[in-house]
Amino acid sequence: MGSEPHARPELDYVRAPDIRTPCHETTNLATRGAGEASWVGPKIVFVGDSFVESAACPNDTLPTKVQKLTGIDTLNFGVGGYGVDQMFLYFKRLAPRCDRKDCSRFPCSPASSPNTAIS
Repeated sequence: MGSEPHARPELDYVRAPDIRTPCHETTNLATRGAGEASWVGPKIVFVGDSFVESAACPNDTLPTKVQKLTGIDTLNFGVGGYGVDQMFLYFKRLAPRCDRKDCSRFPCSPASSPNTAIS
């Protein structure tokens, strides 16, 4: 299976899980990154467009930089090409998994993305 996104009727597409193509890796949860990801424990969850997903390798994305600064695991659910409506629907789909005190959610749009704020 390539790095092509999976079709989802309400979202058009989402990332496929377990992609191992260098610099396009996805986790078992279909987040950007290499290796296994989990909903267990403290999390910062990012949902957004290409600003969040990032064309950079997974170790150089905004969520990864936030993880390095805070020490809290991040989940990068950014998908390039998403509009605000798709980000909202994806955010809404993921929200129940993150409905607890140790899980923060950050929907990011091009107008609000702090992509260049952390270097």
